[in-house]
Amino acid sequence: MDPVQDTPSLPPLKYTYKGKGGVQTFRYAGPPSAEGEKPFQKDVLEKTSDDSATTFEYSKDGSLLAIVNKEGVSIIKSASGDVVNQISRLGVLHISISSGNTFLLTFERYVKDGEENLVVWNIKTGEPVRKFHQKIFTRENWPYVKWSDDETVCGHMVQNEIHFYNPSLTKVVQTMRVPNVTAFCISPAIGNSSYKIATFVPEKQGAPSVVQLVEYPRVSESLTSKSFFKANSADFFWNSTGSSLLIVSHTDVDKTGKSYYGEDGLFFLSSDGSFKNLPLSKEGPIHECVWSPDGTQFLVIYGYMPAKATLYGVDGVAKADFGSAPRNTGRFSPDGQLLIIAGFGNLLGDMDFWDTKRIKLIGKAQAHCSAYYEWSPDSKYVVTAILSPRIRVDNGYKIFDFQGNFLQEDKVNELTGVNWRPALSGVYPNVKHNFTRKDLATSNTTTTTTTSTAKYRHPNFTGNSTSLRKEDDGPRKYKTKPEPQPKYAQPANQESGQRRRGKKKEVVPEQSPTVALLAAEVQDPQKQIKELTKQLRTIAQLKDQQSNGKVMTDNQLAKIESEQSVLNQLNSLNKF
Repeated sequence: MDPVQDTPSLPPLKYTYKGKGGVQTFRYAGPPSAEGEKPFQKDVLEKTSDDSATTFEYSKDGSLLAIVNKEGVSIIKSASGDVVNQISRLGVLHISISSGNTFLLTFERYVKDGEENLVVWNIKTGEPVRKFHQKIFTRENWPYVKWSDDETVCGHMVQNEIHFYNPSLTKVVQTMRVPNVTAFCISPAIGNSSYKIATFVPEKQGAPSVVQLVEYPRVSESLTSKSFFKANSADFFWNSTGSSLLIVSHTDVDKTGKSYYGEDGLFFLSSDGSFKNLPLSKEGPIHECVWSPDGTQFLVIYGYMPAKATLYGVDGVAKADFGSAPRNTGRFSPDGQLLIIAGFGNLLGDMDFWDTKRIKLIGKAQAHCSAYYEWSPDSKYVVTAILSPRIRVDNGYKIFDFQGNFLQEDKVNELTGVNWRPALSGVYPNVKHNFTRKDLATSNTTTTTTTSTAKYRHPNFTGNSTSLRKEDDGPRKYKTKPEPQPKYAQPANQESGQRRRGKKKEVVPEQSPTVALLAAEVQDPQKQIKELTKQLRTIAQLKDQQSNGKVMTDNQLAKIESEQSVLNQLNSLNKF
């Protein structure tokens, strides 16, 4: 197979992974043309492979590859393998390249009374530009220094404030005062539109949570400010044009007692200030919320398993329903024509491939035990991976085509990450996909006519089918206008006024003190369950902090060790 060379018009596909042998980079030339031929080959530019590496990160446009090794951080041109710079910094755990490839952000473990552990470096000179102390690391807020697409806006959140720096990061030019702020994000901007800054303040001591939107650089003037309850944390999702923002709120405790993991909410905020709560048709957590590349629609996967998947327009109105299935994640292809809805993590790894225009299933695949997947930048392939340390056996990755046909598998010991080399929108032209799979024709045409398989019924189920809520498991597009309803239609089960007036009121006997006391005792296990559930959440938070490098106290370590005991108590109470 002849090596594929980089060209300005159409760069070849490459992917990089980190395994036991370090970081390796490969070129991908598609399916094999001859039997026995491998569809991939190791990159001829060996400079992009490093046996001592611990992690890596591509720049947003894919032109740079940063590799953390025993000497520090190597920054390499992904096309030629030439080293741009070598930053000598030991103990780096996480890295991020700014949107314009000017700066590199590094994070190390925090040491009390030590030097700053969050450092911004100039990639060209290799010199530090700005340093900060950062005690706690969370994936949700990384990177802690955020840039706009053109790097004209740079923000860093501190206690009760957000500091905005000039492009060279030499001084603070704007200070946004937001008491108790825990998250912020900078919107994309198209054309001459200005950047928007969204901030989140969680509810505290009876006060509601607040989402505020401002326009940079007038950070003291609020465009809109909305408050709502049931939100201890929030995730922001801007569309690619910066015109709409999705907010997924989370609570630590579900006061209804239906979930151990709190409650989720979905809110839609437009850049013009309009705000609305998006009601979801099924109770349960929000598993995924993702925009299409062009920013005109978004997918939400929500509800207890089997979860529902719904496609919404940019106005927040539902356009199509993909039905219910054990799925918890979704990804649009870079050209926006295709969509994967999958069930990874604790699910079986099933993947459904959809045509987003026709809302038609075009392929299926399974990547058992996988926890990661990603579209190639040309929208032709998908990589899935079984990653360590989540699973320490059978680590490796698989590659499928755009409709789920299996192409390649490679076993990699202690695989911790695999990524396609990214590309900006427009680098790879949109192609017309030829759907050749014939095994799905029946499932697409008989969705609405065949009888669904029998649903699970509890052994104590009484047979009253009206107590179960119907769910349509098949895909369907929503009608633009609802069908007219009769103006004065009376519900079939509603009794007439005459019968209601003539119905005698049922007499409820008064409870004796003994019965009341027994009823109070029955409620005690529920209180214990809530208390034990709260302890489990605290233990989970401590374990996350421990995995991120935080030094635990003796009391915290003892609390982590008590997890099994708490689970046993909770299981025994659930039997009641």
